[in-house]
Amino acid sequence: EVLLNKGITLARMFEQDSALEQYEMAIQIKPDLARAHYQRGRSLASLQRFLEAVGSYDQAINIDPSGAATHHYRGVALSFLNDYELAVAAYDLAIELRPDNPDSHFQRGWSLVSDRKFPEAIAAFSRAIYLKPGEPDSHYQLGRALAAIWQHSEAILAYDRVFGLEPEHARALFGKAYSLCRLAIYESKSH
Repeated sequence: EVLLNKGITLARMFEQDSALEQYEMAIQIKPDLARAHYQRGRSLASLQRFLEAVGSYDQAINIDPSGAATHHYRGVALSFLNDYELAVAAYDLAIELRPDNPDSHFQRGWSLVSDRKFPEAIAAFSRAIYLKPGEPDSHYQLGRALAAIWQHSEAILAYDRVFGLEPEHARALFGKAYSLCRLAIYESKSH
């Protein structure tokens, strides 16, 4: 535990390489310490060594499959590896273990958008918003997913909710402008 705690402290100080050394020593002493594998994965992901991070998360899950955070961050690492289907499966396990975590719903939605599964993404972002309504990025991503399936009126409403939370959200401004243009083009063609 001392090595693990030292690693966590080093990681908080952005000393990921030194933190990794501590986690690896902790794992050598106690290979079945799931938290050490989990923290090792977090540090590896911080160093953008995502494939190795997934391996660490897998080891932690083999020891203790009940860690919602481990499944969540495994999904994050898989998303960075562009393996969205496995990322969604990881988020599903995280959500099964901790259904009230808006971050897992949000990340699940992001992976679904990346995999072009927009209706499922809309449901995931909607759930994230239900759990944490004050998060502007959830509303923004909902707007993006709605615009992707040509629901521009609804997308504009989502972008407007972003502005209520973060008035200068540049990406939402662009998204709203895009949806307004698409609506104008659609309306001009229908007359």
